[in-house]
Formats: sequence, structure tokens, C-alpha cells
Amino acid sequence: MRRVLNSYANRMRLKILAPFRGKNEIVPLIESGVDEFYCGYLDPEWEVTYSSLEFERKGGGSNFTDLQELRASVRLAHRKGVPVFVTVNGLYVKAQYPLLLKIIKKLKTLDADGFIVADMGVLLTLRKQGFKEQIHISTGGTVFNSEAARFYKDWGASRIILD
Repeated sequence: MRRVLNSYANRMRLKILAPFRGKNEIVPLIESGVDEFYCGYLDPEWEVTYSSLEFERKGGGSNFTDLQELRASVRLAHRKGVPVFVTVNGLYVKAQYPLLLKIIKKLKTLDADGFIVADMGVLLTLRKQGFKEQIHISTGGTVFNSEAARFYKDWGASRIILD
């Protein structure tokens, strides 16, 4: 199965990007053909201040609440040669940005390969602040055509993730 998926992915330039929520899932997912991982992180301060619904990866199934566990998971995936992207998938209001940026600063210490965002304001804010990591536009970024993809690219997105 992995050979078939990889053959198809190589011909079509597709990568299999899969969610995960713990170290124990990494090796089995890689053995199943995953090329890249993504996950969310729900910071305790965010949850107390705003709620769990605005920062985490939507659906709740692939969110870490322990930064050290996430760090160990990123390291394991990297040892296996697989990149990890952290989602920042909410739609935020300006009042939330100070805490959001504080959390993103913490997440940068993980050495993840980049971030997945849905909010154009977050993309622009990160680029304006000199953020060098890769920023991918999430499926929540609603890219339906090449013009939208070009628009995001012009504003600093490294990649678009299609549904």
C-alpha cells in the first residue's frame, strides 16, 4: 500500500499530511505512508482566557495540551525524517493577538517545520514581524482557485493545503 501511495504522490507531487496526537502514533503512521504530520496545541492560558474552541486544531482530535510532550513528538518525527507542522487554525480578533503571539513564540521553540494558519490577519502579522518559518494556509483558508492561491503566496504563504 505504501508503495502505491508513494508512487501516486510522486507523480502528482502530493504529500500525505496526517494529524497525530501522541508519540505512539508516529511510527505506525510513517509505516502507513505519511509524509508529513500536523497537530494543534491548546495552551492552558488560552483555554482559561478564551476557551478551547478558538486555538486548537478543529475537531479536537489532534491537539496537545502538554508542550513537553509535543516537543518530544516533534523530535521523534524528525529523527524519522518526517516534518511536523503546528496548526494555528482559529479566526482571531485583534484583542487576542498578544496572547496568540506569545503562544506562537513558545511553539517556535519546538523546532517544528512551520505553521498552518487559516486567518489572513495571522499570516500578515507573522510576516510583518519577520517570522521566517514556513506558513501554510489551512483548508480553513478557503482556497478555491488559482487566484486565491496566488493571493496567499503574494502575502507570504509557503504552501496551500487543499481539502
